[in-house]
Amino acid sequence: MESAFSHQMNPNEVPSTTLTDSVRIDLANHQGHTRYLQIPHSTFDQLTLRIGNAHKAGQWCIAHYHDVDNLSVSAIERYLSLMLRAYLQQERQLTVCLMEQ
Repeated sequence: MESAFSHQMNPNEVPSTTLTDSVRIDLANHQGHTRYLQIPHSTFDQLTLRIGNAHKAGQWCIAHYHDVDNLSVSAIERYLSLMLRAYLQQERQLTVCLMEQ
């Protein structure tokens, strides 16, 4: 079984709007919809270093997703990008991609 946050996406598996060179985190929201979050490897690596390990970094993303999982996809993406920027204390824009399965 694959780790929820170590699966490297094959570009042929998903639409071209997804991030290349990214980490996939599988999510399930309170309404039972299954989604996945894609975060650039570089951003996920920074989060991992700051939090301590990849499992904790993935759980951090999942917890913040559950805070807003009833909002629109674009609102969730903006919120997660904002939370990542704040936590990592970065000035540059971060991009995350939320996809339906």
